[in-house]
Amino acid sequence: MRPRRDDRGAVAVLVALLMPLVLVAGAFAVDLGLQRVARSDMQTLADVVALDLARELDGRTADQLRPAVPGLLAASLARNDDNVGGTPRLEADLGRLQPDGGFQEVGGAEVPTAVRVRADTSVDFAFAGITGTSGGGAARSAIAEATGGACSRWARSRPTSTPTTPRSSARCSGSWAAASS
Repeated sequence: MRPRRDDRGAVAVLVALLMPLVLVAGAFAVDLGLQRVARSDMQTLADVVALDLARELDGRTADQLRPAVPGLLAASLARNDDNVGGTPRLEADLGRLQPDGGFQEVGGAEVPTAVRVRADTSVDFAFAGITGTSGGGAARSAIAEATGGACSRWARSRPTSTPTTPRSSARCSGSWAAASS
């Protein structure tokens, strides 16, 4: 009869050798996931702020609007401050949307019909000691265009003998549109 080899503890050695690899992979996945959430938050923020600023494009020139832009950016950020990462930085440019979808800045006495907003933030990585990277950035932009017009909303009830809920309708001849990038 052959003597039996003692294999006890082999799994513990294998786990000890693979544990650093598993920890690095897990840390990498968590940190990249956090950065992706921050990028998504920056896109949402850029979209909302661009739409907020597009509402201010009311026929005034770029020179007339430019002094108000920092305050409008700060007010919009204050209303939409639920973001992952550090405090977002916002930049806005006044301009026009080109037929090919491009954005052209305007200045001086020109009247802007669109606004481009860039939002960026930084994310501190939770596992910087393991991955060797302390953080990463997340930046996104959006363009919103304003078209002239007005909206009206009304409600009406149908004359019937049974109680009904009023029907409401809205009609708009102008709109705001956003394009993300």
